Amino acid sequence: MPNYANQYSYTPTNDIVFRGMEETEDRLGLLIKNNIKHANTIGFKSVFTNSIMLDPEGSANFRNESQGVNIKTPNAPLNMAIDGKNAFFLVEGKDGPERTRDGRFRLNEDGNIVNFKGQELVVLNRPTDLDIRDSIKYTEDIKINRFGEIRVKGKFCGKVAIDYHKRLPGEYAQILQGHLEQSNVNLEDNIMKVVELKRHYESLQNMMAMNLAVEKSLIDTYGRNV
Repeated sequence: MPNYANQYSYTPTNDIVFRGMEETEDRLGLLIKNNIKHANTIGFKSVFTNSIMLDPEGSANFRNESQGVNIKTPNAPLNMAIDGKNAFFLVEGKDGPERTRDGRFRLNEDGNIVNFKGQELVVLNRPTDLDIRDSIKYTEDIKINRFGEIRVKGKFCGKVAIDYHKRLPGEYAQILQGHLEQSNVNLEDNIMKVVELKRHYESLQNMMAMNLAVEKSLIDTYGRNV
C-alpha cells in the first residue's frame, strides 16, 4: 500500500496564512472606519488604507498630508487655517507643545488664544508688557496676517508658531484668519473600500472553509495520523 504520510501530512500552515490575512483585513477595516468617523473633523488627515499592507504597526507614517478645503468662518475671526502641507499649529500640552491642524481658537478670560480644549496657542515674540485684555474690546479687533503676525488695533502682539514636518527648501505655509480647514477624507472613496473589503472578507472566509474541508477529507480518507 502506498505511503501517503509524507504527501498528505496535516499541518496548520494554510490556516496560519489565512488567519494572518484575516488579521490584516481587520486592521484595514479599522483604518477605513476611522477615516469615515473623522470625515467631518476639522483638520483631520486621513490614512492611506493600503498602508496597512506596507507597515501594519506604523500606518501613521502613511498619512495623507494633502490640503483639506479651507472654508470661511466670518463670525469667528480667531479661527485659523494653515494653507500648506506638513505644517502644524502648536498648542501647550501636558508634556510640552503638541501639533495640530485644528484651528478652532478663541480668546480666554486671561487674554490668551486657546483652542476648544482650552490649550493655549504657542505665540512667539509676544511683548511681556502687553495685556491683550486691556487692548481689545471685541475679537474682531485682532488681525492675523498670512505670516501669522498678530496685531490688535495695529499693535504687534506676537506671531503664531508654526511647526514644520519634512519641509522642502523654500516651502512655507500661510495662515488664513477666519478660516477652518476641513478634513481631507474622501468619504465616497472610503465607503467604496468598505464594500470592497466586505466582499474580500467573504471571499477569504470561503477560501478558508474550502481549505478546511479538503484537509478534513484527507484525514477521513487516510487516517488521523497522516
